Amino acid sequence: MKIKSGEEYTKMVGGSVQRQFKKCGKSNCKCARGELHGAYYYHFVRVGGKLIRRYFKASEVEQTRQACLSRRTKQKAEQINSNKAWQQLREIRESLRSVTDLYNR
Repeated sequence: MKIKSGEEYTKMVGGSVQRQFKKCGKSNCKCARGELHGAYYYHFVRVGGKLIRRYFKASEVEQTRQACLSRRTKQKAEQINSNKAWQQLREIRESLRSVTDLYNR
């Protein structure tokens, strides 16, 4: 799955922003002595079972974090509403069973 637009990407389900430091692998580099390169910011999201990682500039990090938080908040509210709907359905079924039992006596 190719994602071209940053806006499309941040609308995806869930995800998180993480800061990472990297080694480049050159033997004479500062990172070989323990001073890693970075910080690099990545947005991780799982889509269709695959973990996708996208680099973000430091200036875009806060906006991406807010988009992730907003999406998680929205999903949590949807889950709560879904749970309430299932609970109401269970209660309605139980009421119908009670009425049916009374009617069949």
